[in-house]
Amino acid sequence: MITHKPPSLFLSVPPEYNWAQEIEVSGEPEKLGPSEDDQDVVPPQQGGIDLWLGVFFTVVALSLTVGYLVVKAHRPLVAAEPAAVPGTAVELLLRSTIADVGQFVSGIAGALAFLWIILAYRQQSRQLELQRRELQLQRRELIMSRAAHQLQAQELKNSVEQQRELVSVTRQQVEAELEALREQRGKEIASAQPRFLFHPEGSMSSGGQTIHHFGMFNEGASVSDVYVSFDPPLTYAPLPDRVPVIGSGRFNQAINFHQLDKTGVKMIIRYEDRLGNRGEQRFHASLDGTRASMLPIRDG
Repeated sequence: MITHKPPSLFLSVPPEYNWAQEIEVSGEPEKLGPSEDDQDVVPPQQGGIDLWLGVFFTVVALSLTVGYLVVKAHRPLVAAEPAAVPGTAVELLLRSTIADVGQFVSGIAGALAFLWIILAYRQQSRQLELQRRELQLQRRELIMSRAAHQLQAQELKNSVEQQRELVSVTRQQVEAELEALREQRGKEIASAQPRFLFHPEGSMSSGGQTIHHFGMFNEGASVSDVYVSFDPPLTYAPLPDRVPVIGSGRFNQAINFHQLDKTGVKMIIRYEDRLGNRGEQRFHASLDGTRASMLPIRDG
């Protein structure tokens, strides 16, 4: 008995096969159109043609068999064979031995089985080709999908970079504007400040005491609500404790210090500038030998 094992519909893939490497997109774009292998694949309509061919040849073989039996039943096919009694093909088969009938039927069936085995093999081959083409199409779709995802990822990355650059540029602009505002504010504050200067204008001795005279000048902006204090406190007032306004130019009153020495005395002037901010300036009056001086005290 002839047995036929059809080829498996599933391809055997080794476990170590690297699918990721197979579908990896190279630097050059892959041709995604029809390949030469796709052009060699038999169209699906060919399977129906093979089926009809099988049916046709089967009908022809059965027709020839029936015709042969009919002719055999009426006359001998070989001259040496005695004339057969006229009858039907069924009667001829009944008159024949079981061995002859079995050999005859097995010959016809074997030929038809061989024919249908060939047709089944062709059909199975076409199915495998179609499956292979479908796998190739799926692989191309996977490559296209992966390329599309990579393109989206690159676009997203570019968008993030652009947003980062935009944020950086915006931050720089904001910082530049803030710096300009701070600089402008600093200039406004500086322009609103007074600039007190003290020039020694000689000294005078009287009753065993020496009085040193200073002229006070303001080369800056006018200030108001001025308070003057001394450290250590003095028993006399070289300058009034409160002056409503000190404008630009020379102050109309001289500042007199009694008995200055090297240690000297600190004078603190607190005021309100034209912007409404409170401020103060400190000065140190001292005697260097016989020369009196009034110098500003720098912070720090």
